[in-house]
Amino acid sequence: MRWLIMLTLVFASGVAFVYLQPGVVYRAAMNLERRLAGLHTYEVQLEEGVSVVYTDSGEGEPLLLLHGFTADKDNWTRTARHLTSHYRVIAPDLPGFGDSTRDPALEYSIDKQLDWLGQFVDRLGIEKLHLGGSSMGGNIAANFAVRYPERVKSLWLLAPGGVRTAAQSEMEQLLLEGASHPLIPNDREGFERTLDFVFTERPFLPGPLRRYLADDARARYELRQKIFVEILNEERTAIEPVLSDTVVGLGVPTLVVWGGGDRVLHPDGAEALAGLLDDAEAEVMEGVGHLPMLERPRQTAQRYISFRDQL
Repeated sequence: MRWLIMLTLVFASGVAFVYLQPGVVYRAAMNLERRLAGLHTYEVQLEEGVSVVYTDSGEGEPLLLLHGFTADKDNWTRTARHLTSHYRVIAPDLPGFGDSTRDPALEYSIDKQLDWLGQFVDRLGIEKLHLGGSSMGGNIAANFAVRYPERVKSLWLLAPGGVRTAAQSEMEQLLLEGASHPLIPNDREGFERTLDFVFTERPFLPGPLRRYLADDARARYELRQKIFVEILNEERTAIEPVLSDTVVGLGVPTLVVWGGGDRVLHPDGAEALAGLLDDAEAEVMEGVGHLPMLERPRQTAQRYISFRDQL
């Protein structure tokens, strides 16, 4: 009987700790996921006093993965777990996001991110790499390949932003109607709506941790609004004009992946983008939202491995 009482007390203490210290629990959970993926966390200094925190592990040719708007490096952790036995996987927090520098006085346009990304790759001593990106990160990846075609061996674009020839998405329609940005919540209720908006099936996340993340999103609200405006007002945001400026498209093998249930960016963008590129294939994952690497990490990784095996 005594063991049952002790077990009950331990369980109750654990529940209480989750409620009282959700930030500590969340960071511990993320550290555990990184360890399970074999990822280690590092920090590097760039110009202008910009610090970039990133995860890095695995052997083989480097695969650099860029997260989307309002996200961070841990969007890739679950998928990286299935990739590090094949490649060296690197996932940075882009400046303005995650644990990297978030100075509201700085500019965070696509062009500026490209400058920082070039510095980051140089700091790591990488001459050539395979490059992947989700949403905003996909847009940055495509632009990086155009700017530095000699450095990019292949591209992996997951619902990249800026495919203007695709059908209008639900998010784009809401923004044109003057609604608040679905990806920039300003309170806990808005954060819950954001989760429903980006996922068809939410990954499990206990209530106290969701509330912690919602409060964190609220604290970053003003900076995210600023970054969105800087990206929106930039010509480079649209991928098609950037690609049309090149003679033969990107000239690198490209895998385009989209969730069939994506409400943020219309899945028509998969075929639209693949049609612009010389050596590209596209796949739409049915029953998946805007973030395939979080909803279907193993399947997303396996699709990429198959793509790389053909190169």
